[in-house]
Amino acid sequence: PRSTLFPYTTLFRSYWIGNPYLLPSLTSQIKATYRYKNWITSFTIGKESDVMTRYPVYNPETNVLQYLGTNLPYRKFASLEINFPLKIMKWWNVSSQLAGYYNYEFRPYLEEVFALAVYNYEIRLNQVFTLPEGYTINLFASYESKTGNSLYIIKPRYAVDLSVQKFWLDNKLNTRLGYNNIFDSNDQSLEFRHKQIMDNRFTHWWDSSRFFLSLSYTFGSSKYQAKETQRTEEESRAR
Repeated sequence: PRSTLFPYTTLFRSYWIGNPYLLPSLTSQIKATYRYKNWITSFTIGKESDVMTRYPVYNPETNVLQYLGTNLPYRKFASLEINFPLKIMKWWNVSSQLAGYYNYEFRPYLEEVFALAVYNYEIRLNQVFTLPEGYTINLFASYESKTGNSLYIIKPRYAVDLSVQKFWLDNKLNTRLGYNNIFDSNDQSLEFRHKQIMDNRFTHWWDSSRFFLSLSYTFGSSKYQAKETQRTEEESRAR
């Protein structure tokens, strides 16, 4: 990551240090889902104990910033997700997902305790345009509002993916041309909340922009589909 500790500091060393004595974390949660036609609403609430996370320690004499691993006593969380399709035109379909999150983290840090409730939301829109001659355009956009934890503020971020797809030879040959994260905008920028301790800012670049071309051909008439392994929402949001 690129970091800034103080306005006039340009060179420093930072380290991520492991901790072999971390305890396993334990999560208890309840999830309720309601479905009406194609609208799906899910509500999750839970608590995680012995939360595995990192915390920064800066030494101004050596100009070294260390990120150390530790277990937090607990954190409480909740989320509300709504998924629904929209048919705007015969050739224009939109799949929408709205999600709101709550996170309360109890964090002892440098002989103090920081406990802060953080609220944020995410919007995901997947638009499919069906064009003549068998062409399909897929435009996916996502936005995540400002979020964070008891120590850091995480700035908003967004991403846009675009792809064009066409089937050939009686739908046996599928070609797809696309560009993921078009604007190279899916970076994660963090800022330390407590300026009386230190002024620390850094950004992670995931290097996720990519241009791709895929070809697939279906032999026979099998309708078997491989099951994809998907990450849970908590795994996707893990910091």
